[in-house]
Amino acid sequence: MLPGVVMSVLTYRLTATIWKEPEEYVARCSEFGVASAGDSPSDALPSLKEATELYVKSIALTDNLIPITAFLQVFS
Repeated sequence: MLPGVVMSVLTYRLTATIWKEPEEYVARCSEFGVASAGDSPSDALPSLKEATELYVKSIALTDNLIPITAFLQVFS
């Protein structure tokens, strides 16, 4: 950690909406507008989690924030 830098942890509850398309299941995080897909709902949700983590990390880097490790644990 950098001297004089105060670190804080924020926890957010994100919403995942999953629906069936003709060829796959689509999962979307309403709060960030991130979407991903999979062959089943149980495949689509982890894919969405990974996509959302990458999105949050990209925001931190783009806005010149201290690089963070995003752990998104809860989708409801």
